[in-house]
Amino acid sequence: MDAPLAPSLVAYLQQRLKADRVDHPSFIGPPPDISPLTPAQLGSLWPAIRRALRDHANPAAQQLATAIVQQATQLELRPILDQASLLEALRSCVDWQEALEQLACFNGPPSAALAEELRRILAEPGAKWATNYPQAYMLTQWMDEEARAELRRCVEQHYGNAPYARQEFALLGQLEPRSRQALAGSDYWTGHHHLSADPARVLMDDAAYVEFSQQILSTAAQRLDAIHSGATPYVADGAFTTDDTPVIARAARVALLRDASWLPPLMDRLLPKACVAPTQAKTAPSQSLAIALGHCIEQVPTPESVQALRNALSLVRHASIQKKLTRNLKPAERGLAQRPEIALRLTPISTPGKAQHGLLASCLESGLWQAFELSYSDWRAQLADSAVGSPFARSLVWVAHCADGQRRSFLLNAHAQALDPWGQPLNLEAECRIALWHPLSASAEERHAWQSLISERRIKQPLRQVFREYYLPSQQELESHNCQAFAGYSLSIRPLIGLARREGWKIDRDGGLSRCLGSIRVSFAVDAELYPGLQGHCLSGSTSFARRTDSDWQPMLLQDVPPQVFSEACRAIDLLVSVSSFAIEELAQSATGQPLPQMPAARREQRLNLLAGQNLTQMTLMRRHVLGMAFATRIEEGELSLEGRHVRVGDYAVHLVTGRVTRDGAPVEMALAAQSGKLTALPWLPYDEVLLERIANTVGALLNRRET
Repeated sequence: MDAPLAPSLVAYLQQRLKADRVDHPSFIGPPPDISPLTPAQLGSLWPAIRRALRDHANPAAQQLATAIVQQATQLELRPILDQASLLEALRSCVDWQEALEQLACFNGPPSAALAEELRRILAEPGAKWATNYPQAYMLTQWMDEEARAELRRCVEQHYGNAPYARQEFALLGQLEPRSRQALAGSDYWTGHHHLSADPARVLMDDAAYVEFSQQILSTAAQRLDAIHSGATPYVADGAFTTDDTPVIARAARVALLRDASWLPPLMDRLLPKACVAPTQAKTAPSQSLAIALGHCIEQVPTPESVQALRNALSLVRHASIQKKLTRNLKPAERGLAQRPEIALRLTPISTPGKAQHGLLASCLESGLWQAFELSYSDWRAQLADSAVGSPFARSLVWVAHCADGQRRSFLLNAHAQALDPWGQPLNLEAECRIALWHPLSASAEERHAWQSLISERRIKQPLRQVFREYYLPSQQELESHNCQAFAGYSLSIRPLIGLARREGWKIDRDGGLSRCLGSIRVSFAVDAELYPGLQGHCLSGSTSFARRTDSDWQPMLLQDVPPQVFSEACRAIDLLVSVSSFAIEELAQSATGQPLPQMPAARREQRLNLLAGQNLTQMTLMRRHVLGMAFATRIEEGELSLEGRHVRVGDYAVHLVTGRVTRDGAPVEMALAAQSGKLTALPWLPYDEVLLERIANTVGALLNRRET
């Protein structure tokens, strides 16, 4: 049923939102397109929308209101309320946060009617005013001076032993409106870290709060110094109240996000002294601060803060703090790799070793999905001319963005001479900026040229780059919010969760997994409520993207997702699907680091047959491409062939998705040689992958059988 031309769309929506309950909501048709509405017109509908959302007795109106809100979110259309619509919207508010959301849509002046309605919402002054002082402050700004004075008295009384909280309250008037809104709209430090936006991401751009952060952290460090020197008597967990800890931690998070130069010496004092008693006791001056700082470093690591965390772990005697800080360390080390512009400053002063090479590989790989460039001089100092970075600089492909706007991809040879994709010398300008090359940034001809050059020179890249799989959304999905490329796969839950945690995914409260790539969150849905230790199988669903805003996550159309972010997100999901859909236990165990129970032979065979029919993913297609290059001579000689999903050697077929071997359709168990699963006949491969090596190993064994 189409919306009528008259009355207007606003009147039509008002009529449907206020209509009496109908027995069959579907009879009234789909909700109309609200894109023609202006913010003011949406504002005139807002009170009716809010009432309908709560009217469970009228599912038709509730369904329409929900659809309007969803459309408005997708269109980034925000209502503008006048005085009358604001008051009507406030009358349906059940908490302070709702009231603040309505006030954020109002640009008019305060009024007596508005103050009266806010007084009803705030109720009588008391502890709630103090414990929620950012919200209470913003609400009382629309009221009279008496209400503001009552709030000050509540805060002074409630936080008599929490000077840091009192100082943050006193600062609110100096902050920008956006900063106050971020503080008032977040529950980040009340145990809802993954359910609420972090206000520090807004506060880091507010000069007043940055100055406050340095002052607060310096004061906290001085207090801990006094406790450890004996100037202040030591009391276990007595250094800071639990009301002060969130304020200190928020200040630390602001400094970490800014990578403030003044923070490292303060963190070297704060964290170790917060978790270690000045005596030999196994207590701590402040458990809450030590744990909060550990969480901050895990979420926003810098090289110096990660080192401070290691130092604290070497000193701590408190068992609970040690357990929690240990959990923070590995995610912090992984997270450091997601801030390449910060982590790379360590390479000129680092000693080559496995740990440093691993960190640098992860660091550079993150540069494939986020904007990351170095000046030519910094690139030489941090990579090409450093002991740790030189092997990476000489084996990866780079892009020089020149002052004249030209883009030149290059590889360094053994003499540090830049070469183009066809092996010809290339001169680099000192003014150019250097970034890591990604297959999506190049033409098919350039990609093929780099693959040929890397193969001919047998250069082993420290991360998969020129043979990296890349992904593009289908034309049909560009204007949608969901990608279905990895939907419909049967996944084994235990290896899925194990690998997901290692790769930086989090179990999402809405079902499935989520992971942040910079300011974009990727969500991968499954049809099960995941939790650690869960066994069994689940079906994969759609993939969606959202962009971080000040207070929430804004869903993104696939066409608005940066191409390299989309590609790398799909590649990460392809890995999850590939590993957790395999019924090959040793592969899943290798990927997850966990021993897995053996699957019964009949069920294993059934599962392999199911997987064999799945569509080929980009990872599998790249696997086929690499095997074609690795066995090119044998293919030309007719000893093997690549057909569809299989590598065929005589009567044998090796499946590219599962590694399963059959002979004339019957399954065959292959006994492969030891030596880390590699045969002497295994050809040179340009990157490491367990299943790729297994398939190549199997093909090599089958070729050996034919020769003997």
